[in-house]
Amino acid sequence: MTQERSLLCQMAMDSQVYFGAGVRGEHFSEGPARRVYDTIGKVYAAGNTVDSFMMRDRLDESTYEWYRTQVSGAVPSSANWLHYRDAVVAAYRERRVLEITAEGQMRSGDPGAIDWCIRELASIDGASGDIVEQRDFIGEYINEVERRVKLKGTIPGIGTGFEALDNVTNGFQDRRMIIIGARPSNGKTALMTTMVANMARVGVKCGIVSVESSRHELTERIMSNMASIENTNLATGRLKPADFKGLTDTAGRMQSQEWGVTICDNPYLGIDAIKARVREMVITRGANIVFVDYIQRIPQTDFSIPFRLHMAQCSTAFKSLATELDIPVVVLSQIGRDGEGGRPRLSNLKETGQLEQDADIAILIAELEDGLHLDVAKNRDGKKTVLPVEFIGKYMRFYGGRDDSRWM
Repeated sequence: MTQERSLLCQMAMDSQVYFGAGVRGEHFSEGPARRVYDTIGKVYAAGNTVDSFMMRDRLDESTYEWYRTQVSGAVPSSANWLHYRDAVVAAYRERRVLEITAEGQMRSGDPGAIDWCIRELASIDGASGDIVEQRDFIGEYINEVERRVKLKGTIPGIGTGFEALDNVTNGFQDRRMIIIGARPSNGKTALMTTMVANMARVGVKCGIVSVESSRHELTERIMSNMASIENTNLATGRLKPADFKGLTDTAGRMQSQEWGVTICDNPYLGIDAIKARVREMVITRGANIVFVDYIQRIPQTDFSIPFRLHMAQCSTAFKSLATELDIPVVVLSQIGRDGEGGRPRLSNLKETGQLEQDADIAILIAELEDGLHLDVAKNRDGKKTVLPVEFIGKYMRFYGGRDDSRWM
């Protein structure tokens, strides 16, 4: 099938197509197409690039010959992959309907035939696996409770390095979408890089997708934070003699295998491409948590809809990604002008109210009369509160409610 060969070619060209397509092996015809799809996934899962050597090493001779002659070079680029993906899925659905109809006719007269047909038709898009009997997984839940008892009160989520915040939220937990909101130039990216530095120090693998800051700008903030070197000195190269040891030591730490920060800084990524990057970070790079900086900067690709609806779609996509990948997804957001002065509200999140609905936790940076605070304005699993923090601008570092020496 031409569409299958074209999509497989694009998947081999670009891992983002493979992870972003959202298809399964069964979407492809039985035989070489399905084997090639499975093999491409194994190559990417091993952290490698798909090429003729990798495929020849993993495929039997006849399948490799089919890949070489029918797939490799089938299309000139990975553009327009959505068209081929949709065609492959449509063909799969039609094929399954015909198969189920034929089987249903054979089962004619069987008292359970109608129920069987309904179940099989519902499973075409993979929906049947989402419904489970509670009795079948209660044992898993009890095991999880026992694991928590053994931890003796340790927070179940990823620690942010802000003890008071972690006590309120139980850390950033899997399947949660967390919003960090602030007015422009009011510290949301600095708070993100502080959290990333705190997490990476203790072995948490972090992914950052930024359509706002470059990889060098983000690295500069993290370096300043960890090495206690003034950010402006790093930016201008006016380092003091005492700065070089911190620079060298921190750079060495960030080059080690234990350091797990992955950055994508493409400012032109649409929401589908960002979803593909996030999947790749989690599946092939092992990211435990992903940060997105920031949602209002994600470019719109469908100009037939209002920007407000585009933002709502982005918000829903990130919530779905957190659930699908079983990780926390932290999304930075601007607060609109109506949130200037005093304590901002969730309704001030710019462009969309969907963020307020989708977020499990929302943390707003607020400048109040007695100083800077993290306002936990939404907390699905705990209380809402306001926590005092301190921002050291020269080091791009937030402090608050913790023993800071533990994170150095």
